[in-house]
Amino acid sequence: DVGKSWIEVSGSTAKEYEVPIRAVQTEEPKTALTFNASWPEDGIREILDALNSGGMKAAFFVAEEWAGSHPEELREMAESGHELGILGDGQKTKEELTEEKERLEELAGKEIGLYRSEEEICSRETIRAAGDCGLRTVGWSLDSLDWKDLSAADISMRIINNVKSGSIILCHNNGLHTAEALPIVLDTLKNSGYEFVPIGELIY
Repeated sequence: DVGKSWIEVSGSTAKEYEVPIRAVQTEEPKTALTFNASWPEDGIREILDALNSGGMKAAFFVAEEWAGSHPEELREMAESGHELGILGDGQKTKEELTEEKERLEELAGKEIGLYRSEEEICSRETIRAAGDCGLRTVGWSLDSLDWKDLSAADISMRIINNVKSGSIILCHNNGLHTAEALPIVLDTLKNSGYEFVPIGELIY
């Protein structure tokens, strides 16, 4: 049953209904920036440089195949204080998630505590299996649409104009102008009082 999978919920509500956390209910001006890393057409180096230059922490959901071909970048993400999660499909077993978690943790040298389906639905069985593996299933409430190869200005304005306290923002490693948009987003939202925090901090 995935009928409620994309209700915008958070915390205990998400756990009760076994749906992904899409946003966090908070009055504090905090938001979480997340990246799906799966595609070989890769701008991850530029993204990491932009994040590090701006002192911004993000969460990277990485596909196992991508992680295996980018071990240095994966380790850098971990060492720079970014959160890491597994990126997969909406139909995963506990055994599959356990194996992927162990392999990614070995590559990254850091504990993995998040899971995301790259599809727009995730089965309750998968969310339950992820929880059994110590993984919180996280979606998103604001899609930057960088995967449509929007300009840096369009990406940044879409995020800036639609962000709310507790938003979880989705970006991708293969967006042509994602890295270019990040400084604009960071500076504008910081000046508006927003703080970029890891998902774990946003949730708790």
